[in-house]
Amino acid sequence: MRRHSQSLLELARETSISAGEVRGALQVICEKAVHATRCKRVSIWFMNDESKLLRCMHILEDGQHNSSPNAVIEYGRSPELFKTLQETRTCAISDVGNDTRMHGFLHDYLRPNKVTAILGAPFRHGQKVRGVIFHEHTGSSREWTRDEASFASSLADFVALAITASDRRQAEERFRQLANYDRLTGLPNRALFMDRM
Repeated sequence: MRRHSQSLLELARETSISAGEVRGALQVICEKAVHATRCKRVSIWFMNDESKLLRCMHILEDGQHNSSPNAVIEYGRSPELFKTLQETRTCAISDVGNDTRMHGFLHDYLRPNKVTAILGAPFRHGQKVRGVIFHEHTGSSREWTRDEASFASSLADFVALAITASDRRQAEERFRQLANYDRLTGLPNRALFMDRM
């Protein structure tokens, strides 16, 4: 619990999260997750707008970051997993081989990466699930504790904060663009001219 609390305090001070720098935030969150849960592998997946596809956006494994993995989970292959992510704050699976929610990507993703247990925590924007962070245990099966589930849920909240900050920053930039540049030509408008004058 001390490791979890310390990691959460450090994340609360992390500028990449509050600034909406999603790539940097994902790296830091994965590092804290690996350290606090003692998993060798953590992955962060983003849901598409139709909530029918999860795409892996970041993996930290054995201290190495990978920001361009080619892994996807389709709703048609794992409908039970998608339903679980919509309904719960955490999804603790101690043996992925015997859980029907994992069958859709067991052979394509979990077995090749030697993942035997998963603790998943979906992150939301409002009521909509935007993605999930998976703590992936390799080796023998693993029983996840209530404290680990609570910690995973808190990490998911930090991912959601980073995404919200990024969305806000992009909206502000778009408003600034609309206020200062002509929409048709893209050239500076009268308001920007007068400001510079």
